[in-house]
Amino acid sequence: PLATEIHSVEQLEMWGKLVPFTCEPGKEYNELASLLFSEPGDSIRLLFHLHKHAFSTGALTLFFLFYITMAVVTYGIAVPSGLFVPSLLSGAAFGRLLGNMAHKLYPNLAYSNTYALIGAAAVLGGMARMTISLTVILLECTGN
Repeated sequence: PLATEIHSVEQLEMWGKLVPFTCEPGKEYNELASLLFSEPGDSIRLLFHLHKHAFSTGALTLFFLFYITMAVVTYGIAVPSGLFVPSLLSGAAFGRLLGNMAHKLYPNLAYSNTYALIGAAAVLGGMARMTISLTVILLECTGN
């Protein structure tokens, strides 16, 4: 990122959480590794708060397919595990993916992180079937 794109300490901390993996540290980051190898809470924060389309369509597609597949397998094997964070994360990735595609078609639309929030709410609402609680949880995630 350019120094002019970072406006706050929080954004600087988020850019620091991006994983370089096989890239040169401090100059480049691996998009897919940043989503897969970070803690789920950090990945959700990255999807919700990084703007300017920080993740490519290919990386988001691979991450979404991998994560939703693992969530379905986990749900199907009947072991005690949580689906809340995986559904939140996969929904955010799918929403951001749709936001990237919409931005390519109509450049004047909102940034893709807005669509990440809508996607997370949609998948989480479909999985947990809670409305008022979901609204409060997602407002807490945005920090507003």
